[in-house]
Amino acid sequence: MLRYEFQGKIEKSVFNGNFSGRSNMEVGSSPTSGTITGMVFRSQGSGKYSVLHALGSSHGYYIMKKIQSN
Repeated sequence: MLRYEFQGKIEKSVFNGNFSGRSNMEVGSSPTSGTITGMVFRSQGSGKYSVLHALGSSHGYYIMKKIQSN
């Protein structure tokens, strides 16, 4: 479980963002912060993320798709 504030922008298909908040982890509630970067094309995107937290850091890749809204 987590709760984050997110700020980011897309310029010429390049996506950059920062986030911070709290995550419930094995060691309890932990402040977390990180970055997310990538490319966006039409209704999908992909890139890398990096997160700092109580247990050190986590890094990885993500894929996102636009969800149809009403």
